Amino acid sequence: MSMYNDYNRYDLCPNDPGYPDGHHHKHHCNPCATLTTIRRVNTRILGGAIIPFASDFIAPVILTTIAGNLFSDATIVGFGSAFPGFTLTNNGTTLTIPTGTPDEAFSMPRSGIITSIAAHFTVLTAVTLTTPVTIVAQLFRANSTTFTAIPGALVNLDPLQGSLSIGDSVSGIANFEAPVEAGSRVMMVFYATNPTGVASVVRGYVNAGAEIK
Repeated sequence: MSMYNDYNRYDLCPNDPGYPDGHHHKHHCNPCATLTTIRRVNTRILGGAIIPFASDFIAPVILTTIAGNLFSDATIVGFGSAFPGFTLTNNGTTLTIPTGTPDEAFSMPRSGIITSIAAHFTVLTAVTLTTPVTIVAQLFRANSTTFTAIPGALVNLDPLQGSLSIGDSVSGIANFEAPVEAGSRVMMVFYATNPTGVASVVRGYVNAGAEIK
């Protein structure tokens, strides 16, 4: 086991006179700048925090594309909840939340970098699509009721096409680097794209995870 892992797992302090005999950090120095630094290094080496998202049974994700439109309406996905029917504007990069409507966003306590998103969609209602539809999971941010897409912080799921049965599913994962400032409100949004502009409706359940370092 490496030195970094020793400190991270057992909460031992290199300034502890008992180290490495197993004395715990909390009995000898509080706070310890060295241990704090090592924990920060560990987070960046071993991975960041994982933020989970999921819809629920009561309010499934409903993605409706209107004939002639590239983007469907959007569904906001939180932590066991989903709210469909929001309109994307500015080529899919802007979403405005009406006053009094829950936005399911979380706040960034410090600046960080979003490094990956994984997402999954499961079909709830059987449907036949005449043209392929691609579901997108994207993170938006805001300091007001208007959210804008975080550049690059998205994943395209495998296309849905043809006859879909209940339980069919698609997924995707993407790696990138998208900085987010402290104080930003971050929200997960699912929407669908249809490059042919043919009307379609897909219903299902979603889950996703985003890594932030």
